[in-house]
Amino acid sequence: MAGLILAVIISVLDGSALSTALLTILAELDLCPDYVWVVNIFFLTQTARRFFVLGSRLIGGASSGAMLIAARGVLGVGAGGINMMANMIVRDLVPLRDRSAFMGLIFGLGAGVAAVIGPLIAGALTSAGAWRHGWCR
Repeated sequence: MAGLILAVIISVLDGSALSTALLTILAELDLCPDYVWVVNIFFLTQTARRFFVLGSRLIGGASSGAMLIAARGVLGVGAGGINMMANMIVRDLVPLRDRSAFMGLIFGLGAGVAAVIGPLIAGALTSAGAWRHGWCR
């Protein structure tokens, strides 16, 4: 259970952290005309989990706006898979009458924690000039 919650926290944390660091990232990578893709590419590609780490590493090493957008797409594929796996595991292991409580715990607590701490972590890293360290490099 803790592993599922942690996986969801990591997945949601990325999205909530980006909102805090986005203006600094856009300015540093001269990406203002295409800013909408930095956020939206993530949601367009949430389908498989194995790309999450690769996307994180690519974001940390992004040297251009196009690379950041592509890396966010890869990360979105991974995040979508993480969330789907959590759903599948709960469905397979938890009786129907208890599923809503488990899903609420995993996605409610996990997403809630990530949504709260993501902007705090991103704000601290961005203020320190280290936004890249919020993602693997």
